Amino acid sequence: VRFVTDPPSIDFVDRIAQVYLDNDTMIGPVLRYLLTSADFAGSVGQKLRTPQEDIYAQLRAIGIGRPTGGEELRQLYWALSQTGHAPLNWAPPNGFPDTPAHWATPTTALARLSLHMDISGGWWPQLTGYPKNAAGTKSLGGLLPSPLPPTHGALVQAMGQRLLFGPLPDQVRDAVLGFFGATAGTPLTASSQIVGWQLPYLVALLFDSPAHTVR
Repeated sequence: VRFVTDPPSIDFVDRIAQVYLDNDTMIGPVLRYLLTSADFAGSVGQKLRTPQEDIYAQLRAIGIGRPTGGEELRQLYWALSQTGHAPLNWAPPNGFPDTPAHWATPTTALARLSLHMDISGGWWPQLTGYPKNAAGTKSLGGLLPSPLPPTHGALVQAMGQRLLFGPLPDQVRDAVLGFFGATAGTPLTASSQIVGWQLPYLVALLFDSPAHTVR
């Protein structure tokens, strides 16, 4: 369940169990078999990200390093608490649920969307690793492709590739562009708002997309 999907096939579970028994219950051979299996290789996009995975992936994609101070860690902890997934905050001894039914709720989704915007805008949590421009001001400008593509559609695709590591479906691209009142063919220049003050909104919307929701 943790490494492949919800639920894994019975055949795969049986094969894993046999490796476990054949190796006198040692975990190392089990993990080697699992991580080199076709089931694991084909698991991309099969698991809903937990809120922690969601936010950590966003921080890495933007280029924000690991929080270094106690205050930064406290802010990140409280940010995650809004999603119901603050570290060590699950009382029962079985640990946080690892199935989509628990995390795919309207409340959790709203908390994720809010944090995507808060983090993309550099508002909260306040992290010293947030990207800055040459003047020392918080800026996501370093994420933009250089040179800028000629159209809004090409920009969204380039940013999707940069942040989500894959091409966006046309329907996702068009949904993002609709927020800015643009189409795929709308010309893009250095003075376009989408690469200026609207850039954090573009970044947040990409993290709101289905491509970021799964791992």
